Parts: sequence; structure tokens; C-alpha cells
Amino acid sequence: MSTAFLFILKTASSFLFLFLLNFNLQSQWVQISTVPTSQLSSVKFFDAYTGVTCGVGGIWRSTNSGVNWTYVWYVADINALSFVTNSTGLAAGNDGRILKTFDGGLTWNVIITSVSENLYAVSIANATVIYAVGQAGRILKSVNGGNTWSAQSNPLSDDLRGAFMNDPTFGFLAGGNSNELVLRTVTGGNNWLTVLNEAGNNLKGMYAFNYSDVIVCGTNGRIRKTTNAGTFWPLMASGTSTQLNSIYFADLSTGYSAGNNGTIIKSTNAGVSWTSQQSNTTNNLNSINFINTLTGWAVGQDGIVMRTGIPVGIKNNESVEPNEFELYQNFPNPFNPKTIIKFKIKDSRFVSLKVYDLLGREIETLVNGELKAGEYEVEFDGSDLGSGIYFYQLASDRKKITKKMLLIK
Repeated sequence: MSTAFLFILKTASSFLFLFLLNFNLQSQWVQISTVPTSQLSSVKFFDAYTGVTCGVGGIWRSTNSGVNWTYVWYVADINALSFVTNSTGLAAGNDGRILKTFDGGLTWNVIITSVSENLYAVSIANATVIYAVGQAGRILKSVNGGNTWSAQSNPLSDDLRGAFMNDPTFGFLAGGNSNELVLRTVTGGNNWLTVLNEAGNNLKGMYAFNYSDVIVCGTNGRIRKTTNAGTFWPLMASGTSTQLNSIYFADLSTGYSAGNNGTIIKSTNAGVSWTSQQSNTTNNLNSINFINTLTGWAVGQDGIVMRTGIPVGIKNNESVEPNEFELYQNFPNPFNPKTIIKFKIKDSRFVSLKVYDLLGREIETLVNGELKAGEYEVEFDGSDLGSGIYFYQLASDRKKITKKMLLIK
């Protein structure tokens, strides 16, 4: 291309990089916002910027990483969220309410059910088969994408607060009132087998890695994990006696659990052992969600929204003006230690291209000056940096675009 040229960055100065890929993010949880409600119950983010949360009073949506929230549904209390894709999802709440969205949570359609019990969890087996569970052992199943629901038989009347269906026929439910209860089906819910029922505590959340490995959390810091489809449920070393309300794994090894009094714990060995994280809050946390092993959100009491892994000050301020300029995903990504960043501008203007670390600190300025219209390439060399997530931002006086890249050594 006649207007293209190459900038080459050679990082020469020594830089003390404070985040390594396996570093425990103990001090990096921050409260970024408060939603106007007494309680948030569930949170789901699709990427670094766009997410949905729900709780007492309805559903809210954010497009700037949770800094600000827009009220998108406000009829009743909503307790759980689950998404088939980034566009299609379901929500469940009090009085048997089920909602469905086709536009990433911008609008919601009410689905009529025949039950009045509060619903606490939704699990999507595939695009058509969906389960919802809740108060007094209520189990609902849909075979048409959530448009209609039928009640399933459950001989137990304990509250169910967790559901994870691996496929339309095989899955687990968790809950209990004064007992730790897990149910399993291999028949699409036609029969439910009790695989754990131990008195003294109860379960609040669950996550299934596969057909055999399932992990649950609950009162008194209880974490149990089965590796044989529910035959045995040994206790894991959670390191806390505080109630745990939610558990989520970003990959097969790295997981997080959140609970009362601001408790957040992290595991890097598939839930076998856990270490405490500094959450910087004493509010009860009801739900935790991650888009990768480092970037996540937790929500809970008094509408609190906590976040880790997104640098403060880097937001998606992309203008609606089309083709003003474009910033492409770096390649390769992940990279070690060099990668190419490409961008395009439609007319002459002053632009900057900068790299930031996970805490929003500027690492390097790659471009800072007046450029003519055209496409450009910049080679970024991370030889002097440690493994981890970085952000690169293209900016002019009218527009900013930020993207993420991963350095692995």
C-alpha cells in the first residue's frame, strides 16, 4: 500500500512489570459502580465492555465494563441469568417469571409459566432444551428454546439454587434447606437421582466441568467436588468458613467463588485448594462471572458491582461515526515477544497509539503525531515485559478504540 509504513518499537528501558500471568490478583478488585437496588443476584459479561446484571427490581445492562448501567426491565425481582449466545438469553425470577432476550439483554419478552414458586437458577443445555429450578424443589423444562415450559417431578421439596446441564439428557441440580443436596439426571429430567444429601449445611452455587467433574459451594465455606459423576463428594480446602454463594471457572484450572462479607477466593488447580483475595468490600456478594482467567465481575448487596482485570480509565469510547478510523486485532495474539498492530484512518489527523498494562498504566507510545489517510502497521516488541494482558488504544480528538492482547512467555 502506497500510504502504509512501518513503525518499529524497540523497548530499551528496564520496566518492573507488576502482573504475571500466575499472580494472585489479591489487591485488584475494585468497586466500580452501584446499581440502585438492595440486591443484585446474577451477572453475565459477554466481553470486556458489555454485560447484564439482575436483582431486586429488574435487569440492568452496561456497555462500558460496568461503570454505568441502564435499566432495561423493571417489573419484578429477577434472580438468575443464562445465555445461549451473546444475543440470546433467559432470565428467571420470583413468582415463576421467565424472560427471554434476542438482543443481548436490551429488551426482554415475558414467558408465561404455570408455576408461582420463585426461580433461582437457569441452565441452557442447548438452543432448544433449557431447565429452570427454584423454590420448594420446583423443576421446569423447555424443549423449544424457552417459549413454553413443563413441570418435572421431584420427590424432594428442598429449594434448588444451582443447575448445570451438560446436554439435554445429562446434568446436575444443587440446593437444600438444611442439607447439602445434589440431584442428577441421565434421562433428560424424567428421573432425578439423589447423589448427595448431607445434613447441616446447604448449597448455593455449582459449576460442571464435564460429565464427571462437578463442583458446588455453600454455607460455612463448603466446597465439594466430585470427579466420578456424583458418586463421591469430598470436601475441598476453601480456606474460609463464610457462606459462598457463587462459583465460576474460567478454564479447567482457574476458578473463583464469591460469598458473604465480601469473600472472594481463587483456585488454580481445578478447585482442590483455594486462596483468599482482597475484595475491598464487606458487602455480601451473590454472583461472580469471568470472561477469561483474569477479567471478571462480582455483584451483590446494595447493588454493589466489583471488577478485576480491566484497567481503570480505559473505556470503549468508540464513536458512532463510520470508518473514521479502524483499529484491528493484533497478530499474532497471543504473542511472544513481538506482534503487529494495524490501523486505518480516513483522512489526515493527529493520532496516538499507546499500550497500557492491566492497571491502566501507560507502557509505551507507539504513534503520536499527524498522519495522512491510509493504513499503517506498528510492530510491538514485548521482550522486556512479563506475561499477561495488555491493552492498546488508538485515539484522536474525536474517537478512541481500545483492544486487548495477550503476551505469553
